[in-house]
Amino acid sequence: MAKSPQELTEYKRKFNEDNYERIGIYLKIGEKEQWQEAAKKSGQSMSRFIRSCVNKYLKGGV
Repeated sequence: MAKSPQELTEYKRKFNEDNYERIGIYLKIGEKEQWQEAAKKSGQSMSRFIRSCVNKYLKGGV
């Protein structure tokens, strides 16, 4: 039997809650647009771009 949209949303919410952690970040006005442009130029989503930058830093690549 097909799941209702509400059931699918709840499933996705629960999956994300069980498998991911969230962080929030405040940026100065204009920084978000700069980050979005850099992510776009690198062919990545904003989330993937931020994670790759942090991971590069943690590996000593900066």
